[in-house]
Amino acid sequence: VKAGAHALDICLANPDRNEIEDIKQFLPLISRNIKIPLMIDTTNLEIAELACKITAGKMIVNSVNFEFGEEKAIKAIELNRKYGAKIVFGLIDEDKERGIPILAERKIAIAKRAYEFMVKKNNFPQDDLIFDALVLPVAVGGEYSRSALETIKAVGEIKKLWPDIKTILGISNVSYGLNIRAREVLNSVFLHEAVKEGLDCAIVNIEKLLRYSSIDKMEIELCKDLIYATKESAAKELSDYFKEKKEVKVEKSGNYTNNEKIYFNILNGVKADIEESIREELKIKSPIEIINGPILKAMGEVGRLFSNGELIVTEVLSSAEVTKAAISVLDPELKKNKNSNRGKILLATVRGDVHDIGKNLASVIFESNGFKVIDLGIKVPAEVIVEYALKEKPDFIGLSGLLVRSTEQMSLTAKELSSNGISVPLILGGAALTEKYVINNIIPVYGAAVIYAKDAMDGLNKVLSYLSGDKISYSKGENLEVKENKVAVIEALKINSEYYPSKIAVPKDLKRKIFMDFDIDILFENLDWPMFNFKFLRAGPANKFKIKELEKTLIEFKEEIKKNKLIKAKGVYQFFKANSQNNSVLVFDENENLLTEFVFPRQQSGKFLSIADFVSPIEKGQRDYIAFCAVNCGENLRENISLFKEKGLYVKAYLLESLSLMLAESFTETLHFHIERDWSLLSENSYDSSSRPKLKGKRYSFGYPACPDLANQAKLFSLIKPEDIGLTLTDNFMMEPVAAVSSFILHNEKAVYFSLCLNLKTFFFIVEFGRIFAFFA
Repeated sequence: VKAGAHALDICLANPDRNEIEDIKQFLPLISRNIKIPLMIDTTNLEIAELACKITAGKMIVNSVNFEFGEEKAIKAIELNRKYGAKIVFGLIDEDKERGIPILAERKIAIAKRAYEFMVKKNNFPQDDLIFDALVLPVAVGGEYSRSALETIKAVGEIKKLWPDIKTILGISNVSYGLNIRAREVLNSVFLHEAVKEGLDCAIVNIEKLLRYSSIDKMEIELCKDLIYATKESAAKELSDYFKEKKEVKVEKSGNYTNNEKIYFNILNGVKADIEESIREELKIKSPIEIINGPILKAMGEVGRLFSNGELIVTEVLSSAEVTKAAISVLDPELKKNKNSNRGKILLATVRGDVHDIGKNLASVIFESNGFKVIDLGIKVPAEVIVEYALKEKPDFIGLSGLLVRSTEQMSLTAKELSSNGISVPLILGGAALTEKYVINNIIPVYGAAVIYAKDAMDGLNKVLSYLSGDKISYSKGENLEVKENKVAVIEALKINSEYYPSKIAVPKDLKRKIFMDFDIDILFENLDWPMFNFKFLRAGPANKFKIKELEKTLIEFKEEIKKNKLIKAKGVYQFFKANSQNNSVLVFDENENLLTEFVFPRQQSGKFLSIADFVSPIEKGQRDYIAFCAVNCGENLRENISLFKEKGLYVKAYLLESLSLMLAESFTETLHFHIERDWSLLSENSYDSSSRPKLKGKRYSFGYPACPDLANQAKLFSLIKPEDIGLTLTDNFMMEPVAAVSSFILHNEKAVYFSLCLNLKTFFFIVEFGRIFAFFA
């Protein structure tokens, strides 16, 4: 349980003992001391019922099947109706002649029979049914040589037929007959392959389960040859390999030294016994030897795996949590030695910028690697950074920013630091920052080394390289190729009347609609999970199995968010009358009074588009309509993140911030639907939570390609008053809290998305909000 099990499988069947008496004595004891679900594994359903009576909460009953007909299945249905028990249904039937099913085809036939009997005939809840496709010892050979492949195929087919029914496998059966070292590796590779096909649950010895990315590639290939039956000699080759191999990396083994246990615990993100291992190691080594030894060695390997795409962000943070737990044990001794850390780094998000998700990630990574971190937070003016730099005397200063305006602040801050005689290495990064900008605009004004970092891990690696004497920084006076960065002046060259709306959609009313506690379940249903995985986990289709492993954590954390109201969704929108005039959109109130004017730039080539082209012109004499919208999912966000970080719960802190950002996007999409419904563009019942409605209009946000001027945010705020839902603007017109989105919506179906610069690759960094992994941003 300490190692991270989600449920505990209990089997007390023993021919030399009384199973009923053992259940009566053992289950109450285990129930009082373990707060995770229990699975009773027994062939006797009378004993299973006794377990359901004794144990609080929802029991999982294993070993139900058709081996002796339908009698046991009927009893299992009764257990579900009386106690709410989940049922693991093994895909075995009465056919003694053919025995245990090996081929996927037969397993699926039994699954279909079980589905018809349990669900169709007896109304058994699908959520409480778990199919066990059965794992057999693949290394035995003969008819079993394809058994692992057939089981994986069966799991995939079950998930296609019944997506809502869970699947489970007893993983260790696959490696029966091999030596212990081979078993541990084969079990982990087989689990990995099964999860890729959709496996939901696995019965494993979690302390012997290896992280897939830590397994040698040669060992993976040998296991795959056996699992997929690509070679007749696969079992022998795997067995021979491990007979010759003296050592296999495992998370925990009695044969390992404490030094090795610390390394593998951090590498694999396992907290179990880390504090005990550290205390034992302290008896023979100093704290700094432990930090510079297994701790930094493990985090260095984590960094390498992350850079290669073999780990996702949450796995890095899990390793950081273990490191934090290790450091907490060392801390009392470290405080006795002032020179015990690798250096001090001062971090800040520059003035006017509220984005800090990447900065927080960098803070965790640097701290986990032996640096003392002083985090000044967000919107930090240059003079404050100078003040703390003089006071704290850091070894490095890290500056971050998200948008183009923030890069200007970095340049100003670098100049202020230099004019005050500060010459420590400067680390710079962020979504809007490029190496070219650093060379052109920051190197010339700073009198010391400057390090450009593309992301948090790159920043750490470059700092470590700098400390070792490698050349990874730039300095003023070096012979650098500095190319002039000319900014074209965009003029109003052409008005595109063909984009004017064909007809005007009139909203129901012009009243302001405000939501102070929107249903967060709807927002989770509409959340763009593939984009979440890409943006915040840095996980694409190739990381399918890692995403699957994280799914349970996300589900549990979602419930925690709802229960403790960690995220509260507030929103506002309102319709206004509008017309275009040249490159401007004029906004009027219901009494025809002019409220404000938005000036939109126009492309200098191509189709010469401007957003004004999508609104009916004033000379036509008919009012058009525009909707403005703002949402806030970041109330008390920073405080809640800080609480998680103080407890060393870095994964939860990161997930809370990233989910808040994505839920704000989901909320905006949801309100867009409400707006189009009020516009009568969508019917009242066209919304289906299982699939997003196809919106007819277009939604734009200031700061993005078609309307990059963030100063227009002030005008949007004057119209719909987002202050009432807790939003404010910084000096640079960025919203706070950061988990917020503002936008305007046009009903015109001719409207399109476009960029003022036709070479999107050149200017993509200006508007790509998704690069949250930029260093500190």
